[in-house]
Amino acid sequence: MVSTAVKLAGITLLSAYLWQIFFHDFLFYGLGVGRTHNHIEDYPYTCRQLRHPLLESCEDLVLDPEERVLYAACSSALGRKEWSPGGK
Repeated sequence: MVSTAVKLAGITLLSAYLWQIFFHDFLFYGLGVGRTHNHIEDYPYTCRQLRHPLLESCEDLVLDPEERVLYAACSSALGRKEWSPGGK
């Protein structure tokens, strides 16, 4: 016969496993529990949208906060299609 302590330990381990694998991600990432939201008006910068043919397929954008310079890794859509053999 299995003792009560062993059953309690098994239930605790199963609960910890289920929490770590399923419920934690769903609760914090899916439902956003504990997430803080900032309004765009709280930032001291004015933002504007950039429209340029060379920026049409930028993959990585990095903003240097000290120098306020935007670095972008971009290519044209045609160049990206020819570079990736699976994209044809």
